[in-house]
Amino acid sequence: MNMSKLIAVAVIATSAAIPMAASADTVEINGVTWTYTVNNAANRTVTLGDGTNPAMPKGATLDAADIPWTFTNNGTSYTVTALAANAFSGCTALTGTLAIPASVTSIGAAVFNGCSGLVGVSSFGDGCTTQWGQQVFRNCTGLRGSLVVPDSNPCYMNNFVFDGCLGIESIIIGSGTTW
Repeated sequence: MNMSKLIAVAVIATSAAIPMAASADTVEINGVTWTYTVNNAANRTVTLGDGTNPAMPKGATLDAADIPWTFTNNGTSYTVTALAANAFSGCTALTGTLAIPASVTSIGAAVFNGCSGLVGVSSFGDGCTTQWGQQVFRNCTGLRGSLVVPDSNPCYMNNFVFDGCLGIESIIIGSGTTW
């Protein structure tokens, strides 16, 4: 076998061994275009964001209560079970109080990093049911008062989850959560 064929075979074999990332899709809801990735087509579960781009355009203004935790696209209903890394990072126009539903079991790194318009978190769903990425709420300078992460299944919160959130007076962490 000549060298160019050998290299071509090696490239094909290597690329077959590398898992392909799921492709992101978009849906428009109330004038905002959201990016999401299907996790499980049979269960119709998705991740908001794709880990590279924000879930919503940075220029969009949105109340946190309007994040689409469930939605329909092309006749298929989906439930959000994860937030990709950086899904809302730098979205200073994301305002209000955030309520993360129980369906969300995975939260990537820096999801709400720099979302200075958030003023509170009223719900963490069932607490933390898997692992939270680093710096989830870093520099969310608008967060105020006390935050309560309820008891949960065994869970690990990575470093600096609330780093730079100077308005938080206290954080009460449930018994199932470790740092």
